[in-house]
Amino acid sequence: MRARPTTTGAPRPTGVRSRWCRVRVERPHEPVAAQPAVEPRWRRSASGWIGDVGQMMAGVARYDLPLETGQQVSVQFGEKLDESGELVCANEHIYTPRFQTDVLIGAGRRLHWQPEFSYKGFQYLSVTGLGRRPAAGEVVAVPLVQQVRGAVEFECDVPMFSQLVEVMGRTVLNNLHHIPTDTPIYEKNGWTGDVLVSMDTMSGLFDLRRLFTKWLDDVAATQLPSGQLAVIAPSPGWGYEHGECAPAPEWSCPFPGLLLHLADVYGDLGPARRHWQSCRRYLDWELTQITDAVDESGGSTGAGGNFGTGATGGGLASSELGDYLSPGYIDGPPPEDSRLSASCFLHRGLLQGAELAARLDAEPGAEEGRRGSLEAWLDAAESLRGQINEVFLDRERGCYRTASDPHGQYRQTSNLMPLALGIVPEEMRGPVVESLVADVRRRDHHLNTGHIGTSLLLNVLTDAGFGADAFRVATQRSCPSWGSWLDLGATTMWERWNAGARSRDHFFLGTVVDWILTRVAGVRRIAPGWAVVRVQPGLVDGVSRCRTTRPTSRGVLTVDWDLHLGRLSVDVPEAMVCQLELGGPTVVAEAGESVWQIGDR
Repeated sequence: MRARPTTTGAPRPTGVRSRWCRVRVERPHEPVAAQPAVEPRWRRSASGWIGDVGQMMAGVARYDLPLETGQQVSVQFGEKLDESGELVCANEHIYTPRFQTDVLIGAGRRLHWQPEFSYKGFQYLSVTGLGRRPAAGEVVAVPLVQQVRGAVEFECDVPMFSQLVEVMGRTVLNNLHHIPTDTPIYEKNGWTGDVLVSMDTMSGLFDLRRLFTKWLDDVAATQLPSGQLAVIAPSPGWGYEHGECAPAPEWSCPFPGLLLHLADVYGDLGPARRHWQSCRRYLDWELTQITDAVDESGGSTGAGGNFGTGATGGGLASSELGDYLSPGYIDGPPPEDSRLSASCFLHRGLLQGAELAARLDAEPGAEEGRRGSLEAWLDAAESLRGQINEVFLDRERGCYRTASDPHGQYRQTSNLMPLALGIVPEEMRGPVVESLVADVRRRDHHLNTGHIGTSLLLNVLTDAGFGADAFRVATQRSCPSWGSWLDLGATTMWERWNAGARSRDHFFLGTVVDWILTRVAGVRRIAPGWAVVRVQPGLVDGVSRCRTTRPTSRGVLTVDWDLHLGRLSVDVPEAMVCQLELGGPTVVAEAGESVWQIGDR
């Protein structure tokens, strides 16, 4: 959870008041369904009995217990145990005496019950008041899982990567409950920023066309008459004002990004048509929020840039959140000036909006009137790009920095965003990449990123030709790293890098999996709707064999390569152009199965 709710401020969206009536409405997305029950492994604890279901899950318990009249049994659920082996069942932000708790009161007969209006996130159950060890079948865990289809099969000769794909898949499924949630244990909110950085990873693992399409309706429902969107969707009227994690363009900008994502991954422009006006009003509202605010932390102008002082007179977006939960900043926002992240993501959102406008205008019978928005957004994006570079780019040092960087410390995310989002001037791209690689190596191949930078780091390194460095970061075992989580027994991704992570079932730091499914596998979609894909084995030093199968909107694509054998086999569906990069000129594999020697010309 990011902040306390408040109830004051601007008018918020309100529900439509009407009489209740019986209306059958077709569910627009896959249902959530109960899976086979899991019998916990029980052991005695100081308070009663602790059950372990073996891995994190989202679901409920089912009870079949003989209880005396008035006998009260309490069952609590949690993700972790304390040092004494007792269940940790508490919300550090909101106190409630019934947090993740079922209370059963006997009536002198056998109780058969399963909750129907709530669910929990847990690996452990604590039973008190029963007076004995639960017998088989008396208290069982029932996973509740959104019935989305898998979108990939992956294996390679680095077992950790296959493990991370499995762990992230479980994390995403545990957080799909009609909306994409941020954790199944706490607030279960649809935080927009979590999806914004994770959508490629999520749809790389599962077919989320229907769920994302439905969730966009939830996002649209949060829109105020001004065009502003909340940072969570659905929203009860919270997430709009200062103190409510707003403004935050790097969070509340899912509209253009997710609309374009649906068009690119699934070839579906329908949501973009339906939500065009809402998307336009949102981006236009963001442009009204660009301010001349100066970084209150101060700072001095150095050679070649103003470094976050705002001395040039503004023209930047602002944010309360930034690169959330970077190492060492467990309260959330990082120390650097968040105008940099806000402006970078608004720049990308404007370009995405312009791309949507162009694609919609290219459709037969398209409506008139999008050209003005397209041109205005392109101009605004270029203005933002110029301002970002003037204020934050240190040309002498070859890096982006802000006046509030702690002790002048290099911040990886501050440089990853301009590199990944096309903001760095061409003549400075080499020096900025070099500064990033130097910092990664100086940290002994540890990342220093929150949710934004984590989603960019490995892809940027690999695309710049430093796949070996990306591999070392990805396989790091000491904190902060994914390997440190695995060594601590993680079965899902965690919310924070440290062992004290608030939630241990949270997907926004698990975006390493996008890198695994694209750069490690060497398979990338480079045209909308999988019309064109590029296959390039061996991008990441340290991986010598990989096989991946991906159902796409054009059929199933299978890629299998082995560098030791110098062999690549592909099975390409009809109507897909498959470009092969095998060490010589690009070649195109025809539809159907074919085998190639890596290094063929």
